[in-house]
Amino acid sequence: MSATNSAARRYARAAFELARETGQLEAVHGDLASLGDLLESSPELLAFITNPVVPTDRMIAGLDALIKPHVCELTYRFLLFLESRDRLDLIAEICAAFDDAYLQEQGIVRVQITAAIPLTDPQIAGIVDAMRLRLGKEPQATVNTDPDLIGGFRVRAGDTIYDYSIATQLDSLKKRIISA
Repeated sequence: MSATNSAARRYARAAFELARETGQLEAVHGDLASLGDLLESSPELLAFITNPVVPTDRMIAGLDALIKPHVCELTYRFLLFLESRDRLDLIAEICAAFDDAYLQEQGIVRVQITAAIPLTDPQIAGIVDAMRLRLGKEPQATVNTDPDLIGGFRVRAGDTIYDYSIATQLDSLKKRIISA
C-alpha cells in the first residue's frame, strides 16, 4: 500500500528521521510494519483507533493494553503524539509511508509482476534479475496472474509499467493497422 495523503507522508517522514537519528530505525520499522499488517487484518482495531469520538483517556488505555507491550518506546510515544494531534485516523497511511521511506533508504523498490499464467520460480528470478539491472535497486516482488494478458507479463515499479504482454502487443498492432 502506498500512502497518498501528504499529512501521512509528513508524519511518517518525521518518525523516520527521528528513528534514524536515535538508532532505532529497524525497531520502529518493524513495529509500524507489524501494526500496519494488524490494522489491515483487523477492521475492528482500525475502527477503534481511527474513531474520532473515542475519548482520549479510553484511546490511551486501549493503546496501553493493545499496542504498548508489543512496540518499542519510540513507536509508542509516536502513537501517543498522533493521538494528541487527533491524527490516529492516518495511522494506516503513515505505516505505509514509513515503509516506503524505509525501503527507499535500503535501496529496495517494490515491483508487481502480473503474468498471464502462473510463473515458475526461475522465471520470477529472471524477471527480478532483469529489473535489478534496469532499476539499479533491489526489487521486492509480488506476483499475480491475469489471464486477460493472453501471454507474457507486466511489471509495475512505482509509477512505471513495463509491459511485455501479448494483449498489449496485439492492441498496438491493431492501432498500427487502423492508422495505416
